[in-house]
Order: sequence, then C-alpha cells, then structure tokens
Amino acid sequence: MVTLPKQIVDLLGVVEGDVVELEVQLPRRSFLGSLRGIGAFTEADRADHE
Repeated sequence: MVTLPKQIVDLLGVVEGDVVELEVQLPRRSFLGSLRGIGAFTEADRADHE
C-alpha cells in the first residue's frame, strides 16, 4: 500500500482501487558546497609539494 499526495492523485486522475506502477529514483547526493569556509587552495596544498 502506498499513500500518494492529493496533488499527484488529482494530476493523474487515479481513484481508489486503480492499479498504478511506480518508479522510485533516489536523489543523487551532491557534495557541492559541503566544504564551505575552508578557503582557497594554496601551493602548499598540492599533493606533489615537497
């Protein structure tokens, strides 16, 4: 059993007892902005820095 939001029910025109097919898509995780505040990289941050 699945509960659908009223807006979706109205949009699709489904009624109780209808058979529907659902496709679940998990959101992709975005790490954009996850390192805010660490500052700009410097020459000392380079991996090949000796």
